Amino acid sequence: MSVASPVPTLSNRIVSLDQFRGYTVFGMFIVNFMGSFKLATPNILLHHHTHCSYADLIMPHFLFCVGFAFRLTFGRRDYKDGPRKAYTRVVRRILGLMLVAFSVYHVSRVASSWEEFTKMTFWDVMLKPMKNTWLQTLGQIALTSLWILPWLRTRIPTRIAFMIASGVAHHVACYYGYFVWVNTSPGGVDGGPLGFLTWTVPAILGTIVCDWVADARQANKHAPLAKMFFWSLVI
Repeated sequence: MSVASPVPTLSNRIVSLDQFRGYTVFGMFIVNFMGSFKLATPNILLHHHTHCSYADLIMPHFLFCVGFAFRLTFGRRDYKDGPRKAYTRVVRRILGLMLVAFSVYHVSRVASSWEEFTKMTFWDVMLKPMKNTWLQTLGQIALTSLWILPWLRTRIPTRIAFMIASGVAHHVACYYGYFVWVNTSPGGVDGGPLGFLTWTVPAILGTIVCDWVADARQANKHAPLAKMFFWSLVI
């Protein structure tokens, strides 16, 4: 009597996520490098305000990867150690990421002498770092991760409602002056202090796709490619 071959165990890594991460990092190098040669670079590879360019897609891709991996790793930690330890570990990692952002995006000299520094107010010193310097990519990832953390264990419809509410909140803030403020000197970067409200959209979408892909990794199931393709067109 023949013996059925054992079912191969699934790897903890999702290859498609690793591939998309690699593609996103590669795209980042392209747009950052080509951005130094604007006269010889096609507009599609540059950041501008006329339409959505390829360069404008890199940051959302990063946040999508963050949301996907965040949901995946948090779910595993929650299943293994329970929600309390999972939340504690994640908060520590987010705070650690903020510390990395503080060290990588260092603040330049704000005054030429001690006498000049003593005459400056708190906002004279901290406005640019809090509006620009510390809120580049790593800072925005940390804030966005902290913002979506309470909603990671909720159902998909709840996460979608939270995502829409975050986008609406950003529009309301812009209507009441945030858009003008964040674009005045010193200009904000990657959306400024409230940029995490918009970065919530690709991050939450990443958590949703994570659910679909993780569910498809079970026996006799396949990834809902048609559904993902349809909703990508809608979005």
